[in-house]
Amino acid sequence: MVCTACGHVGADVRPDWSQTRPAAKPDRAISVESKPGWSAELTRRLMVRGGPTLMTLEDACRFIAGMPKSDQHRQAWIRVTEVLMAAAERGGSIHVATDAVDAAFLQGKLELRK
Repeated sequence: MVCTACGHVGADVRPDWSQTRPAAKPDRAISVESKPGWSAELTRRLMVRGGPTLMTLEDACRFIAGMPKSDQHRQAWIRVTEVLMAAAERGGSIHVATDAVDAAFLQGKLELRK
């Protein structure tokens, strides 16, 4: 997957949070199917043992960005990055994104708090 904003590929694809802009006022009503954006909430909170609680797509992305590069380049986390981008930028399923993060934790033997 290639980021349309920066041209990075795969695990190197991360949004640049320093260049966020205020939302433009829509000139027409926003449809229910509009893109949720990075602030969209995950379908359930994912509490990382000894770490943060991931509540939004942005939280999950920031968590991945803070991981060691060797972990970011694992197939499970590359898939999570792609699914997060699809949910935030192209109207993909937030439920699928939440499940992908959860599955990557299980595959990487990282623990979530109950």
